[in-house]
Amino acid sequence: MSIFICEKCGKLDNTACGNNYWHAFVNKCNQADGKEISKCYKPSFEYFENHVCCSDCCEGVTYSDNSRTLRKRSIDAREKDHWTKFGKEKLLEWESRNDGSMVNATEYFKSIGQM
Repeated sequence: MSIFICEKCGKLDNTACGNNYWHAFVNKCNQADGKEISKCYKPSFEYFENHVCCSDCCEGVTYSDNSRTLRKRSIDAREKDHWTKFGKEKLLEWESRNDGSMVNATEYFKSIGQM
């Protein structure tokens, strides 16, 4: 399963865990295509609509219709590593393999001004 860098705290998380990765990813694609993004979280959680975030940062994010709140699950890592443990070059190398092991390193480092 793919690993990504949280845009809020910089920790590494798995796209299959209790986070907003797929919702934010689809919204980013829609924005790039000039389409409207899907808003599904309460207004106080607007940041999470188009920023991929780890399960630590997503803990407690609630859907606007109160149908669900994002929570960590048993498959979520309790102690996530920050990207600096591996370094930018290593994460970019993983992403360059194009095997899905790292999915947003280039985008993340551009967003923080390191590319």
